[in-house]
Amino acid sequence: MAIITKLNNVLCVNISKIDNVLKSNAKFFDDNTFCPTPTPTPTTPVGTPTPTPTITLTQTPTLTRTLTPTPTNTPTLTQTLTPTPTPTSTQAGSTPTPTPTSTTVCSPGCCEIELWYGRDCFAACGEQNFGLFFLSIPCNTDPCTLANATGIFVNASCTTKAENGSYTDGVDCYDWDGTSLTYNSPC
Repeated sequence: MAIITKLNNVLCVNISKIDNVLKSNAKFFDDNTFCPTPTPTPTTPVGTPTPTPTITLTQTPTLTRTLTPTPTNTPTLTQTLTPTPTPTSTQAGSTPTPTPTSTTVCSPGCCEIELWYGRDCFAACGEQNFGLFFLSIPCNTDPCTLANATGIFVNASCTTKAENGSYTDGVDCYDWDGTSLTYNSPC
């Protein structure tokens, strides 16, 4: 169906009747919609402002984290002086003079351990090469483990450095470059 807006080149606006029937009563002509009534479009009078929505910004509070430093205690090595009386049998009434004695807190050590080794941790953890090595540890009372070691050697006096590479005790893998021993990864 079509919409008829003209009849014999006469616009619908200018037609009032068709065959003595009011145009408003004639909705169809030959099964086509005849001169539909337009839907009025609302208009804004001239000079009337169009309301514009206003955006209101709301400030959101910002949280700031303040870090409080935690004091770290640094151990201090102290020397203990023990007075030792000096016997003086020839001098009556003399005061004994204290003799200072030093208490050693810690001395470096060299301990024996069996390790797996390789060019990298993958090879070392694969347990391809196994051998007897010596670890230098900072304190003779420390357990003989890679975690406590400062170096890997091939002699009991910890003077001949082991070959550069990766070493493991079967749990953790460390890299040795002949100067420093660095944790790499677990096996």
